[in-house]
Amino acid sequence: MSPRRKNACGKEVIATQIFAHDCLDRMLESQCTRNKANWKITREANEHLMEAMAERMRREPGKFKLRKTLAEHPFGTIKRSLGYTHFLLKGLEKVRTEWSLITLVYNLKRVLKLVSFEKLMQAVG
Repeated sequence: MSPRRKNACGKEVIATQIFAHDCLDRMLESQCTRNKANWKITREANEHLMEAMAERMRREPGKFKLRKTLAEHPFGTIKRSLGYTHFLLKGLEKVRTEWSLITLVYNLKRVLKLVSFEKLMQAVG
């Protein structure tokens, strides 16, 4: 059975471990260090997906820069301008409702910044 450990986000992941004594005369020998007693290579189960994403980011840096400017802006605004740093309620349904209200406030604030209040009232009424 593969060992379980927690990643940087605190999520439990299954990892594969290869110990130095297992790779002494195999293909991974070049990756082993001189400390053969307690050195190990650990790979998370989904590490190949993380490597593929890192490769995509290296190949297309402009695409991810654009995503960062478009998608991350609302979250920064919600955190800083609205002072909303964490959910106040518990439970998925309550959190979804809370998030819907916060995004409604953000969207209204954004519309009012782009269009004057008078023009908005004319369009609605």
